[in-house]
Amino acid sequence: MKQKSFLALLGIFFCALFLGCREENISGTWKIESLQKDGVSQEICNIEIQVEQKNNTLFIAGDAGVNVFSGDFIVDKNGSISVNNIALTKMMGSPEEMKFEDMFVELLNGISSAHLKDSKLILENKSAKLKAEFSKVQVSTNKTESL
Repeated sequence: MKQKSFLALLGIFFCALFLGCREENISGTWKIESLQKDGVSQEICNIEIQVEQKNNTLFIAGDAGVNVFSGDFIVDKNGSISVNNIALTKMMGSPEEMKFEDMFVELLNGISSAHLKDSKLILENKSAKLKAEFSKVQVSTNKTESL
């Protein structure tokens, strides 16, 4: 009985992690709202990321502040997230932009959690005590015709 309860709880956690039990899907375009290091808000750059969820893989790409990145993140059956591949261009920016980008890339390199909370995408790197919060970008479906 204990094993069945544990497996049921694990299934609920896994389902919630991938948002299969929720109406809102993690796939889409997300704009950063905040970045925290050790619980302290950091200055942020205006970035958007693209997230695509397929089975146990999250593909995330976008702007890291100065450079662009893309990567695959694998979620195992225990709900742990690991970086499979990540690529990043190598350009320099202002000291402020580079500080933000260094923290954001550190977040991605050690990502431990990706979930929705109150319609916000939360990415966390618990070992580096980094947390980023994103809001979903609404894509307009209205097309205007030129006369």
